[in-house]
Amino acid sequence: MTTDRSYRKAMTIRESLAAREATEPRLLALTSDYIRMANVLESSGDLAGALVEMRKALPITQRMAANNTSATVADQLGGTYYFTAMILGQTGDRDGELKMYQEAAST
Repeated sequence: MTTDRSYRKAMTIRESLAAREATEPRLLALTSDYIRMANVLESSGDLAGALVEMRKALPITQRMAANNTSATVADQLGGTYYFTAMILGQTGDRDGELKMYQEAAST
C-alpha cells in the first residue's frame, strides 16, 4: 500500500470519527492527517492536490481556535497557515502566500 493510500484510508476513518464526535483530539488528528497528505502530495509535485488538503484542514483549525485557547490548537492553526503559505508560494500565488504568512504570524 502506498503512503498516499495509507493516509487516505486513515483520513476516511478519522473523518468518520470526527463526524460522530467532534472532540479536540479527533479534530487535531484529522487535521494532522490532512497536513501529512498535503506534505506527501507537495513532495511529489502535486501542489494543487496539496492545497486541496490544506484547505480541508484550515477551516477546522480556524473553528477550533475561535473557541479555544489551547496552545496545541494555536500551534496547529499557525502551522496550517504556514504550510499553506509555502505551497501557495510554490504555485506563484504571492498575494495568497503573503496573507497566509501574515495569518501564521498573528496566531
